[in-house]
Amino acid sequence: MSGAGLLLILVLGIATMPFVTYGPLLMATLHGTDALTAGYVVALQSIAWTLGAIAFSGAGARAEPWVIRGGALIPSGVDNELFDGRGFAPR
Repeated sequence: MSGAGLLLILVLGIATMPFVTYGPLLMATLHGTDALTAGYVVALQSIAWTLGAIAFSGAGARAEPWVIRGGALIPSGVDNELFDGRGFAPR
């Protein structure tokens, strides 16, 4: 594995740790969820990362640009659905 690949793994790990650490506290404070619901959300995020890694691990070089573009569009769709007042909203 090249240095860039190892750096990517390190950066992705660093980017996801704050959610696992502070996510339940922020969900309880901002959205009024209980600890069990916040734990389920964090667990679902971990499961989603695992399933995504398994699903796209065999993507070839031709599919790689499409996988990258699609992955960049997913968070924008999730933000629009959850935080526009119809989903999780501060109480």
